Amino acid sequence: MQPANTPLSPPATRLSSAQLLALAIPLLAGAYLLLTSTVTLHETVWKYDVKRLLELGLLPLVLLLISLHAELRNAFAQQIRRIPRWMGAALLVLFALGVLSAVVNSPSAMSLAYSLAEVFLLSLLIISALCVAACRAVAGRHFDQLAMLAVALLGLAVGMQELLGVLAAWGSGLEFHPRVALLHFSWPRFYNQLQSWTLPALAALTLVFPGKPSVRLLAFAAIGLHWYVILATGGRGTALAVVISLAAVVILFARVRRVLLTYHLGGLLLGGILYGLVLWGNQQLVADQPSAQPASRAEMTEPAQIPLENPRAATAPGAASKSGYFMQSITGDRMLSSSGRTDLWKDSLKDARRHPLLGIGPMNYACTGPVYRAAHPHNFPLQLLGEWGVPAFLLTAVLGVFLALKLIGTLRSAAGDWTAVSIFLAAGAIAAALHAGLSGVMVMPASQVCGILLSGWLLGSIPVAANDESPAGKKPWKAIAVLLGGLVLAAALGVFAGKEAAVSSIRLQQTQKMDRLIPRFWQNGKVCRLYHEAVPETP
Repeated sequence: MQPANTPLSPPATRLSSAQLLALAIPLLAGAYLLLTSTVTLHETVWKYDVKRLLELGLLPLVLLLISLHAELRNAFAQQIRRIPRWMGAALLVLFALGVLSAVVNSPSAMSLAYSLAEVFLLSLLIISALCVAACRAVAGRHFDQLAMLAVALLGLAVGMQELLGVLAAWGSGLEFHPRVALLHFSWPRFYNQLQSWTLPALAALTLVFPGKPSVRLLAFAAIGLHWYVILATGGRGTALAVVISLAAVVILFARVRRVLLTYHLGGLLLGGILYGLVLWGNQQLVADQPSAQPASRAEMTEPAQIPLENPRAATAPGAASKSGYFMQSITGDRMLSSSGRTDLWKDSLKDARRHPLLGIGPMNYACTGPVYRAAHPHNFPLQLLGEWGVPAFLLTAVLGVFLALKLIGTLRSAAGDWTAVSIFLAAGAIAAALHAGLSGVMVMPASQVCGILLSGWLLGSIPVAANDESPAGKKPWKAIAVLLGGLVLAAALGVFAGKEAAVSSIRLQQTQKMDRLIPRFWQNGKVCRLYHEAVPETP
């Protein structure tokens, strides 16, 4: 692959057939993220479940597009050859440990199916990210431009939709309530996860489209709207992860320091101003309603207590102003609390101590502990530790540290123009990895699609080394085997999800009796309890 095909190199005047196919990937992934974040795609199926089903349709399509053209297959083979042999072996061992843990810990056939679904899905995400990397390597700057437009449009569309929602609430005489924010997500935090991936990368917008004043304004607006949404929804995990990742970039990469500080500080200022105006508007609205009394802390209605299937119930007259939740939930000591996450983490550690070798089984966190458990521990490393076991956790930690150090070393030593864009993409990957220690970044469908787009884009923007080039006349058999394996995994997931979606109404009636419907694979994330013959309760 030619290093000249970099983010800032002149685009070819005519696109080849391979480039056109490659550009379908950011187009499809961008359409998925934009539509599922701004539009109600199905009136009777929960939005989270719709996103999962669409994700399971998108991933095999990514693999099929790579399979259609020899140049794309060769580019994919180059991405496979970049993986050191020991890392490839480690990934196979990790897959085997996940399957073994699922088999050992599943008391029924359907419980096994759910456990294997997670193992298959995580494996398919890795293969899909490599496919995205191959597409970036083939399409070059064209890929950067299309993907960056998709990312920017996502932030602009969602941010403007939220501001219009505030104005609509005020027009009805209601104080804006954060639980009615981001109605196209089952919970506002799920959009915050997308922000961890995309917000740091937006500063690269002016590098992908250099010399255009309108693009500078677009970058400020997109970053500002992102920060407004983070502040308005109290996205503590996202704010912390993004700030740390940007600080790391400032320290490690002097070449992009000025661009980063200019756009991210300017965007933060814009987001803070918008947020301040909304606070002021809410105060004015409450002041004009003298009969409304401030609620005590005991009377506050938290968003988690509003039914997920009808979040608009919070917009009933007086609901928001009675609770005062907007003002109290995103300021003061609530922002310093763990929201119960430390208890969830302790549960994972307990599971690991009781079952150190193979854990309690993939996707079994909510199903082998007390009924009140969440569907996942809101910490991906601890999720692997408790569900997959100590060996799988240590193997993943080694792979993660190696990749992080390799990436930082490559970006610090490289001198090409492509590195500036790649550094901002790396900042998004760092922020998402940090956020995964506080939330379900690696669990939720939209976040997973965003992850394969951004991580594959990052990998594909780094030129392939000479020793990773395909020898003349050598067939990419390993790459073909990986693609076929990915398609088998995708087919199995599609059959499983289709059958389960067909009985979703029955599942819902049963799982609603257990506790709140906290998402995991489906929105009713405790569905695995229905298939356990005996559920051992842990204190």
